[in-house]
Amino acid sequence: MSIFTTRIKQALVVLALTATAVLALTSDGVSAIPYTGENTTPSPVPAFNVFTGVPGIDNPDESKFFNGRLSTETNQDARDPIATVCTAGTKFVLRAYVHNGASQFANDNGNGPSVAKDTKIKVTLPTVLATSFAPTATISASNATSISDNVSITCTNGKSFTLRYVTGSAQQFNAASGVKNLSDTIVTTGAPIGTQQPDGNMWGCWDQRVFVRLEVELVEQPVVIKKPATCDLLDVSKTSKSITIKNVKYTANDATLNTVTVSFGDGTTKVLKTSELPFTHNYAAEGNYSIKATLNTSMGDVTSSACTASITKTPVTPPVVIPNTGAGSVLAVFAAVTAAGAFVHNMFARRKVRG
Repeated sequence: MSIFTTRIKQALVVLALTATAVLALTSDGVSAIPYTGENTTPSPVPAFNVFTGVPGIDNPDESKFFNGRLSTETNQDARDPIATVCTAGTKFVLRAYVHNGASQFANDNGNGPSVAKDTKIKVTLPTVLATSFAPTATISASNATSISDNVSITCTNGKSFTLRYVTGSAQQFNAASGVKNLSDTIVTTGAPIGTQQPDGNMWGCWDQRVFVRLEVELVEQPVVIKKPATCDLLDVSKTSKSITIKNVKYTANDATLNTVTVSFGDGTTKVLKTSELPFTHNYAAEGNYSIKATLNTSMGDVTSSACTASITKTPVTPPVVIPNTGAGSVLAVFAAVTAAGAFVHNMFARRKVRG
């Protein structure tokens, strides 16, 4: 049988399968197809990584398509899981295998029913500080079921890092088109990939498979020191018996002010919101009092010498009251004083004469 006749028969099989494609679909898409050689019946519709027992790839089960290695390893074989001693700056190469299992005979130069349209790959990196990571790759298309897989990376020395994408490192490789750079959106919204170029058109067939690679690195989490609030000024006004808290001035920095606690020095404490200012406190007894304001913030309580004041409540001195003895009494006192003055004068005059 000639190669031409064989391909005609394969094409007829594909057409027949395509006509009844809905019967081959499960709720998750096309069922797994065991690989039996180059004449293995293809998927009737565009479907990613549906074959099992495939020789010559990192994992014979195509659904396990995401793996990696240390960037410094000379052996190019990728694996999952990856366990290594971690240091800041350690880099990993992550690799994804993409195979559209539809027939090559229905590609129609990129326009046929075998072509997966709007194909892209998205890699989701964990963002938390950790000693182990599980980046996830998702392959999707507008006319095929999305699939996902992850790779495990563990720091055997127990040190914690975050995982960061190395900008500009994403590429795809295809035996026919060679190496093509991919968009950095691979780690955000997803980057288009494709058989001839990264245009989203992924043809069916073994020869049209695409390998995607990108690099990630370990980054030490910077220590972020948050700055607390500062209490800058206690603005008050005073009388002889009271003090008014007009305002408490502060600098928030990285904190949030909740309330202000004011101690008035006489055993009285008041928790105030800034909306309740000004606030007046009256003192019942005489004395010297020290007032202190404390900021109650999201980062704890804060005070300072600038947020203190003092007040002295002095005793009230009553006015001097002259007794009212009446008009007659006043005249009598005046007469008595006058008479006493005259007597002293006369005595003094006589002594002068006699002398």
